[in-house]
Amino acid sequence: MTSGVELVQSGDSRLVAFATPSAKSLEAFKNCLWAVDEYAGVRYRDPTDPDGHLLDISLSPHPGPLRRELLAHLGTVGSASVVDLRHFTLTETIFRASDTVRVVSALLSAGAVTREPERGRLSGDVVISVK
Repeated sequence: MTSGVELVQSGDSRLVAFATPSAKSLEAFKNCLWAVDEYAGVRYRDPTDPDGHLLDISLSPHPGPLRRELLAHLGTVGSASVVDLRHFTLTETIFRASDTVRVVSALLSAGAVTREPERGRLSGDVVISVK
C-alpha cells in the first residue's frame, strides 16, 4: 500500500510518499499527518485531486474533499460496504479510514446516499449506495 500527500507552504510544495505492506502502518502514518501543528503554516494537497484543493491541517479535517471522493467512487462502483469505503479512504485518499464514517453519516443525513439496512448502527457490513 502506498500513500502520498503534497505539503504546501508559502507557494513551495513537496511530495511526501509512504509505502508499507501494512494497513495498520498506513493508518498510523495518516494519523501523524493530521496531528501536525495546524499553525505550522503548512497545508495539504491530495496529489490525486484533479482540482488541487488545499486542505487545512486539523484533527477533524474538512469533510468536503472526502465527500467528493466517496461520491465519485460510489458513482463508479454503484454500492459498497462501509468496510470497503474505509479501505478506499485509507488507500486512495489522504484521509484516515476513521474519517469515513463521519463523512458517510453526513452524506446519509443530506440524502446523497442510501444504506441497507436502513436503520441501526453504521457498522462495516452496511451497504452504501448512491441515490
